[in-house]
Amino acid sequence: MGKSPFHFSFPTHLPNTKMSGKTDPMVQEIMGLHKAGDYSTIIERLQEVIHCDERNKIHLLHLLSWPTPTEEALASLAADIYSLRISHIYSICCGTGLLEWLLSQFLLKHYKESDIDYSKRIELTGVEIDFRWWNSSYAPPSFIPLQFVGKDFAVENPFGEFDDMVMFCYFSSVPKLLGYLKAFLGSYVLIIGPIMTPSQYYVSNNNDDEFADVELTEIFKLPKSDWKLIILKQFGSVKTDHMAIYRRVEKTFAPSNNKRKSSRMQCAI
Repeated sequence: MGKSPFHFSFPTHLPNTKMSGKTDPMVQEIMGLHKAGDYSTIIERLQEVIHCDERNKIHLLHLLSWPTPTEEALASLAADIYSLRISHIYSICCGTGLLEWLLSQFLLKHYKESDIDYSKRIELTGVEIDFRWWNSSYAPPSFIPLQFVGKDFAVENPFGEFDDMVMFCYFSSVPKLLGYLKAFLGSYVLIIGPIMTPSQYYVSNNNDDEFADVELTEIFKLPKSDWKLIILKQFGSVKTDHMAIYRRVEKTFAPSNNKRKSSRMQCAI
């Protein structure tokens, strides 16, 4: 087997499991499956929980991942990302990173099935802002290593010059999202969250007519002068959950000769 194109480097210290959900049998099972690399069974467990009537289990599910992805949804999203030749992905406020880890497994399948040079590696980094919380006894488990930035993102910008996709999942603040985008220099944005009009599949290459009847929530309404919505698909088990990919309309910066360095934590399987 070839060397994995993903890089995961986990810290050796783990916080106290008290009151964090880590001691729950379901969470313990998912943590064990994650360690074993068994993404298919994790997805099955998530599907079982979302269709049950046990409020406590559903709460724990949302603690691990707000969307409830299916194999079909993850495979489709991975295919879209792979087709765009994405190499660096930053997931902002990624939480536990379970969704990101699952997505990385499907991206890895594309690498294994292609002849692409494994030296051209995909980096997937999770970004959070509260180091103390994520290292406290109250925090849920982390499935990818986290890079921490302060509240003043403009000062602690983690983006590198060649990070070409930024990801937001169930992001609640439009002003903060737009603030992140101002600092982002790359070409693609991925947003996952609920929209008002459930749909199945929309793709737009030349115009926005395909999306005319779709009632998007505010978080999906990126400035059209800067970002073009190119793909919109229903995502996972909840009919209102969707994923949207946007392409930058034009570059508004001139890359400097001195490549900007970032303090990236490389995440991989």
